[in-house]
Amino acid sequence: MIKPTDSSPVLDDSDKYRNADRIEEADSIPLTPAQKNLVEHIEAGIKSYDDRDKVLEWEDLSNRGDSFHEFPTYIKHWETAKPWGWELRVLTEDGLHIFHLKWKKYKRPREIKNV
Repeated sequence: MIKPTDSSPVLDDSDKYRNADRIEEADSIPLTPAQKNLVEHIEAGIKSYDDRDKVLEWEDLSNRGDSFHEFPTYIKHWETAKPWGWELRVLTEDGLHIFHLKWKKYKRPREIKNV
């Protein structure tokens, strides 16, 4: 349920009933097999995320300046070769996150082929 904030519009009674009708109707529409699979995947990820420790042990991280990100609502990712390294795109329920993984000194030995 969305909590109202200062920028949230104030709903009158007709809007509240309309939203309730939409939610009820959405719950009655059957999911496709692909949608069911996605829901199961997301629920399994949420369960496994809730079951593990939330505290990161800094001793387990590298001293080399490595960084990390956690995406508990991960859906899919894409990797694209670039002259300077890699572009990593991660799709989550929150949106698309783009990372540029650049090398400090290394250069590719030849040009990247567009496929």
